[in-house]
Amino acid sequence: MTREDLQATVFTDPLEVLATATPPPAPSTPREDTSTAATHRWRVQVGDDVVMTSHDGRQLTASGITVWPNLMAVRSRPLMYFGVDRHDPALPGQVLRWTVHQAAADPQSLVSRVDVVIESDLVFSVRDNGVGLSVDRIRPQREPWVAEALTAFFGPGPCPAGTGLAMVTALCTAVVADVWRDGRHYRQWADWRYPPPQLQVLDETEEHGTEVLAHLDGAYFGPHARLPLDPAELLSDPSGDFTVPSGVDVTVIDRRRVRAADTDA
Repeated sequence: MTREDLQATVFTDPLEVLATATPPPAPSTPREDTSTAATHRWRVQVGDDVVMTSHDGRQLTASGITVWPNLMAVRSRPLMYFGVDRHDPALPGQVLRWTVHQAAADPQSLVSRVDVVIESDLVFSVRDNGVGLSVDRIRPQREPWVAEALTAFFGPGPCPAGTGLAMVTALCTAVVADVWRDGRHYRQWADWRYPPPQLQVLDETEEHGTEVLAHLDGAYFGPHARLPLDPAELLSDPSGDFTVPSGVDVTVIDRRRVRAADTDA
């Protein structure tokens, strides 16, 4: 299946925004999913000099150190990033909580409302009323910030809002960020396999804010994975790592419940 086919099919009604979106250009070479394999890893080959000694006394060489690409590191070790392992049924909920945390924890403190919509067991959207993620480039040769935020990791230091969204992309077959800011509507596609396509500039608007629409990777999570059904559980984080700042109102609409009610009626 091509990338265009994927982006045309993974989202179904009522996600009308994706049905009317212009597909991005053809993909480049995809990344390989090595999250469950012990081979085909990326290694730093700089000789066999001892670079460190492990806690049990073993000497580690540079040729034996595995360096994972950013998104693959999350897929391989979700426990390090989300606090739960790959086969833990709580992982989909943790991905959603992290997305809400990213929307609410605006460094400029301009977000006062976050709206969460659960479309299906593995599809959700998170929208805030902030100024919108930046679409400027940090440097002329770099991607627009919204593209980098969705696909790259950054070290300690001040960064624009959205720095941790790549953790979400790593576990999704597709992510679409709609940004409304400075009188324009922008759209950025991303997924774990390919570099991001070109930022789309859509129409003029008086709105402001960002919406992240995410389709969790069913092949990665497994056939029984689903987002929590209890609204209280959706936003409850036992670890306390993905908290929502005070003064930010969060609403949750679970369309699975609406469809179930319609069916019963």
